[in-house]
Amino acid sequence: MAMGEKEIRIGDVSVSYMTEEDGIILTGGGRIGGCLDIPGEICGHPVKGIAKKAFLGQRTLRRVALPETCRYVEEWAFAQCPNLEVFVCGNKKLMLGKGVFNQCTGLQHVYIGTQEDGTKEERDVAVLLAALACRMEAEYLLVDQNRGSREWFEKWDKRLADFLAQADEDGYMTLALCGEEDIMLNIAQFMSEKRKQKCSMCLIRLKHDSHLSPQMREVFVSYMKELTKGCASQEAWLALFEEFAGDVSYYKVFADIGCVNADNMDAILLDMGQEFAQAKAFLLRYKEEHFEKVDVFAQFAL
Repeated sequence: MAMGEKEIRIGDVSVSYMTEEDGIILTGGGRIGGCLDIPGEICGHPVKGIAKKAFLGQRTLRRVALPETCRYVEEWAFAQCPNLEVFVCGNKKLMLGKGVFNQCTGLQHVYIGTQEDGTKEERDVAVLLAALACRMEAEYLLVDQNRGSREWFEKWDKRLADFLAQADEDGYMTLALCGEEDIMLNIAQFMSEKRKQKCSMCLIRLKHDSHLSPQMREVFVSYMKELTKGCASQEAWLALFEEFAGDVSYYKVFADIGCVNADNMDAILLDMGQEFAQAKAFLLRYKEEHFEKVDVFAQFAL
């Protein structure tokens, strides 16, 4: 530990901290096997912040809950925690430093000043914040103190629209110049991955659609329909199948916006094979309800 640091056990976790006049700053911790649930006070002092890189690289950390007393989380405090799924802090004005959730590829919900059992709008904000953290470069929206307002949703949608309009090859040369040959994609693969990322963001926004204008909805739907199963490129289908793990609610969005049709339904079902039984059952019902016509004369013949 650094000079001035102390240690305390919080549940099963050993956490290091420093005491200042107006509160406690958490500076790190031992290996965290699941949940990090920080109380509002430690040794009679309020917990006011999380230090830079405090919990960097905690690979088994899945959930973080910070108290309302916490005012800030400094740079990279929870970066490189690939299994982190949920972040909760009761302080709506929480300040986030740069890269707090960098490379937190499993992040699904970021609740700031809201509860997990809150309104649909609050749940939508939590998902959209998590998407910003790990799927789209727009950290300015993550740290925006007006997150959750109508204006914030509008800025979120504009950022996604700009991302869709971005050329698929943008960024490839930068990656190539890095010389990381072990992870290098050829340009066709790079462009396909970029389109999948765009489609994933569209699916997320179309499902979590608080304050989504009809105009922006049409932009996102049109992009998806141009890349569905049966098109020359089909990253919309690949994004759904590969990234959303059979979540029926996303399959419903995919079908309802017209990405499932009579021409591609059988190919979609064939792709699914034996995976994701519930999602496949939904598609089979959808096929029966929308595409399989009943022969009235045959019924009379019976």
